[in-house]
Amino acid sequence: MKRMFILNFCSNPVKSVLMLIFLMISFSVLNTAMYINDKYGEMTQELRSDTALVDVCIDIYSGFGDLYKDEGGLNRLKMMYKKLASSDLFRYYEIYTQFMYVLNYDGPPEFKYGYDAGYDEDNLLDTPKGKVRASRINCVQVSKNCFDIYNMKLLNGRYFSDKDYLYTSEKPLPVIMGYEYRDYYKIGDVLKGDYIAKKLDLEIVGFLKKDSHIRKGEALLYLDRYIVMPIFECTEEPSDLDERVFQVRHYANKTSGYLKLMKGTVIGEVPGIINSISASCGLDNYSVWHIPYSLKVDFLTLSNEYMAAGLKYLGYILMAVFFILFIILFIKSVRAQTKIFAAYIISGASLKSIQHYLLLEISIFILTANIVGVLVTTAIFRLPYYSIYLLFVSILLLGIIALIIVRTANSGSISQLLLEENKNVD
Repeated sequence: MKRMFILNFCSNPVKSVLMLIFLMISFSVLNTAMYINDKYGEMTQELRSDTALVDVCIDIYSGFGDLYKDEGGLNRLKMMYKKLASSDLFRYYEIYTQFMYVLNYDGPPEFKYGYDAGYDEDNLLDTPKGKVRASRINCVQVSKNCFDIYNMKLLNGRYFSDKDYLYTSEKPLPVIMGYEYRDYYKIGDVLKGDYIAKKLDLEIVGFLKKDSHIRKGEALLYLDRYIVMPIFECTEEPSDLDERVFQVRHYANKTSGYLKLMKGTVIGEVPGIINSISASCGLDNYSVWHIPYSLKVDFLTLSNEYMAAGLKYLGYILMAVFFILFIILFIKSVRAQTKIFAAYIISGASLKSIQHYLLLEISIFILTANIVGVLVTTAIFRLPYYSIYLLFVSILLLGIIALIIVRTANSGSISQLLLEENKNVD
């Protein structure tokens, strides 16, 4: 059998390699298409489930200049936050992305804010010990209730406690690191940070599992390269203008979040509800946006279900094309080898052993294509994935190949060839 395989391969190596390539492309395309389709389905289910956020974003409309100077401005923002957090018309979730300066950062450069756009240069910040190198690092602040609805599971360590959301200058601020930080830091490490011009000690209390994410705007925000902070409340009154400016900016962040509307609350009424709350607090109007569904599957942004379905069916078509090319090449290969099979039969081999050999050869090709399909998908999306459809296609292909073998590599075709050879000899 081994000798038969070597002779067959050597008789036409280009055709054999092409067959294997076509099959590997077919399986890789199918597995990748099914991964995208399944991932999109999971994300859509998450976003449209009973625990998902309604897409309403709140942000302050007209700056904070007056609030910096007005001693009552900070209290009005704090009142706004309390009314948002305690409303019976919606559930309020605080999610705010704000880069954090980390002093003397020695982690990978790709974790820096602006790295993908080429704007990841370090800065020099003033400290009591002089100027210190500071790197802008991706950071997201979340309220405690975000852990109840989003996929933010711990690899190790602990979640934020209620006390972690009450900030005092006497203790470090706990942070949870994204999955990819696990090889560079450990629980208990303390980082020196600068958050909107306020120096903070950041104590690492946990690491997230791979692909942990939250909803941010129109997509899911993956947190593998993010520092997660509690979006804390300030328990101390500002002692000077700098501290007041910090707290105003911080509470502007805290009042820029997302809503999940309670039963009976209509999206169209939300702007009026929010502006009524802000007016009762002596603040200007807030902007309210309704964000349409748009999901990011790794490097692909799918704006609607039709785009996801289109990619899936495109995968089906490409798979079918290479699938058919493989079968055509196999049929030609079997017919071209009829003389070799006849020689084996004359030498004492049975027809069944030849047919078994052909099935074994294709089985090896199919197994190789399955493995390559998984490896390709893993390389693209950084996550092992195997679609059950690959198994179905493998079984279907083996069935088709078995029929082809019965119809082409049979005693009739080989006998006909031998008769023709005898006539030529005569």
